[in-house]
Amino acid sequence: MAGFRVGRTLLVLIGAGLAVGGFAGTASAQVIVLKSSAPDLRRGTVVANTGRIVVPAGTAVTLALPSGAWRELAGPVDVRVSALTRGVQPNPAVFDAIRQFAESQGGRRFASVRSATRSGGSGDAGGKQARFSWRDIPIGTHGDYCVEKGAELSLVRSTAGKAQPLTVVNMNSASRARIQFAAEDTRIPWPSDLTPENGSFAILAPRKRMRQLRLRLITPLPAPEQTLRVLHGQRCRVQFQAYLRSVMVAQR
Repeated sequence: MAGFRVGRTLLVLIGAGLAVGGFAGTASAQVIVLKSSAPDLRRGTVVANTGRIVVPAGTAVTLALPSGAWRELAGPVDVRVSALTRGVQPNPAVFDAIRQFAESQGGRRFASVRSATRSGGSGDAGGKQARFSWRDIPIGTHGDYCVEKGAELSLVRSTAGKAQPLTVVNMNSASRARIQFAAEDTRIPWPSDLTPENGSFAILAPRKRMRQLRLRLITPLPAPEQTLRVLHGQRCRVQFQAYLRSVMVAQR
């Protein structure tokens, strides 16, 4: 009886391992259409490893690969997905994040996002409509934020119109600096007496909620096609979405 139980347990474990392996293999052998002018490839579509990518002459498509990198194909192209994913190291977490965002931005919802992106966003919250930048930090952002190490950073707001004082506090050292947007300003330099470093900073403004962000200094900057993977790995969610949106809207 004991031997039977052990044997049965091993079979269950082996079966579970095969199921997980099969699922992982399927997930890693897909691509996501990020943008497309090809008639039969809709933005947000997930194409399985057994499928084909057909891009007629005069059209183009940009695909997210299982690694989180993206690749652009200009027609005429007719290629199997398996050929595009061969040898690519999968990153299921970043691939799934790209898939969810791409699917959510399809159709009418995407048109409104594109309009907001071109007009400069929807406020200082540093949320879904923030433009991507390695150097500009929206004053309403929170969470992790990736910036270029050694670069001249700026604090930005979406609209001018009123003077706005700010206090920026290094939460590690408690050092702080006071700066101000003039009425006409939408961008001001990062405080010169507050060194950007890996760690937490608070942004305080009168009659507004305190915002706390964690700067993550990046050097060297990744290649464009690897940027999504780096942003996701650093948990820079606002910029991940902003960069992915910029990839999706760059081509009509």
